[in-house]
Amino acid sequence: MIDIEEFEQKLPALEEKPAEQCSVEQTQQKSEFEGPILEGERNKTLTSLAGSMRRRGMSENAILAALLEENLRRCSPPLEDAEVKQIAASVAKYAPSNGGNATGTVDDSKNKNQATMLVDLAEKAELFHSADGDTYATIDIDGHYETWPMRSKWFRRWLIGQFWKKYKKAPGSQAAQDALRVLASKAIYDGPEESVRVRLAMYNGAAWLDLANADW
Repeated sequence: MIDIEEFEQKLPALEEKPAEQCSVEQTQQKSEFEGPILEGERNKTLTSLAGSMRRRGMSENAILAALLEENLRRCSPPLEDAEVKQIAASVAKYAPSNGGNATGTVDDSKNKNQATMLVDLAEKAELFHSADGDTYATIDIDGHYETWPMRSKWFRRWLIGQFWKKYKKAPGSQAAQDALRVLASKAIYDGPEESVRVRLAMYNGAAWLDLANADW
């Protein structure tokens, strides 16, 4: 018999690579993906991130979208967009490693880039951002709509679940992280700005309260 609580505690680990696939390089790069990027380290860190994404076969457009989001969210102060575009363009001149597909297209071949596949699977989600730059996705869950922060574990699990449903395998943890960067950038630069509330909100001169029900 399955212990549900124990299973839920172990679920996040299922999204990670097996222990034997971890490397010293991943440990060294961990700091690149967390925390603020201060002046003097911005170009170096973004270039390193771009190189990591290029090696995994991401296209220039996908790399640029991810870098723009990282720049806006983590760099203090952010670089000019033109400088970020130059980083993406310079790194994209190098060929991907390990047979990566840099076309940015999605097909059913072995070498398809998983981050691009994940981004395509999120097309059904409505992406937007708040006035303070936080990113959100509204998704259809069993006939009702739910809105989640894009950096929440819930949206990540939904996205990985969509990948599993279509391809019957789990994406790599780094591919999921790359995809989330691209999607966050799309929410900021392509999505509308919306006001976000929890249960209680003012709209058209009236106060609206979500009473919820057994379904949601």
